[in-house]
Amino acid sequence: MNSLPSTDGTLSIELITTLEEFDRLEEAWHALYEASATARSTLHWGWIRQWIETFGPRCLVAPGGLSTITWREEGKVIGIAPLYVRAVGPLRRKVLQFISTGEDDNERCYPEYIDLLVHPEYADRVQESFARLLLTTKGLGCDEIYAGLVRDDASVLGGVRRIRGAYRETRDHYAPHLSLSSNFDEYLQKLSSNTRQLYRRMLRGAEKEGVTLTLARSPMDAGHFLDELITLHQERWTRDGQPGAFSSPRMREYHRALSSKLVPKGDAIIARLAHEGTPLAVLYGFVSHGYFDFYQSGIADGTEKVKSPGVLAHLMLIRELCSKEIICYDLLAGESEYKRRLATGGTKLIDERVILPTIRSYLWLFGKAVKRCMRKVVKGEKTAPSVV
Repeated sequence: MNSLPSTDGTLSIELITTLEEFDRLEEAWHALYEASATARSTLHWGWIRQWIETFGPRCLVAPGGLSTITWREEGKVIGIAPLYVRAVGPLRRKVLQFISTGEDDNERCYPEYIDLLVHPEYADRVQESFARLLLTTKGLGCDEIYAGLVRDDASVLGGVRRIRGAYRETRDHYAPHLSLSSNFDEYLQKLSSNTRQLYRRMLRGAEKEGVTLTLARSPMDAGHFLDELITLHQERWTRDGQPGAFSSPRMREYHRALSSKLVPKGDAIIARLAHEGTPLAVLYGFVSHGYFDFYQSGIADGTEKVKSPGVLAHLMLIRELCSKEIICYDLLAGESEYKRRLATGGTKLIDERVILPTIRSYLWLFGKAVKRCMRKVVKGEKTAPSVV
């Protein structure tokens, strides 16, 4: 554990670089998570710790490794930045990023809404301290900082955006969501008349045909339902020539272990839509502070009796969650048609990279520019008219 410079006289800042030190944070982590009404499931100890166990041997390797920052006041942990450094590419550029980002393309967990984990009473001070720390240490000596897919007002952006002389790559995303109350009909009333009538017909038809929605309760249920989800998901995506989200054994291992721990506690939900025992759709998501974050699904082809099993599964799960004090059903980033029709609002998310002014960064940017020029030249040669 290393001390870091602090400009706030009452705050002490430490850098956690070993797993043993990291595990000592578990109790304080749980306390901060419960205290922070804005912390989403991607900051849950289970999500973070399981990622380290599954992906750490591949991602947390030298010259990178754990670089988690903690803030304390009078010995009490009041803020945590769950970060690590990963060395990437031939230049071994050092990228400072959140734990649960940075996997290979076919293993990305996409931890939306990740941020610093801070006690609300200290939010402004920790954000200011984090910004100054990045300035004084030049991003902990890294070549790049990857903020991840975060809200526009995220604490991490308040820090990285104050670094001068950096090159930024920013992409905007939109996460549709549904605002809920204890009354499912109130949600339906927020939809257009045509959509509302369609959804009511679907629900009546499902009830008539005996279609059921079952929520996993035990680790055994979670494993069984998740296996069905993976099978349905992979069948659909491979049929379309795509690898699917669960093509990697590590990805399957991660979610099997994670769901078996979180489902029995109510911190994750796996819901199975079935007709006469046959699974038609399985939905998977996480619960935090009144939010349900829909993460992934496996959907069978529609049948004559259930034409849109995916939408029906969402509707039945929304109705179920209205009775469980869920105030927001977040469909996460992506603007699919079914999300647009289900949603009553949305959240802007920012995907931002900050390339710091280092020798390795300059070489990397130069290499990217050369590759762009080469592609233009090759494209020009292919499209150039022949001369007779």
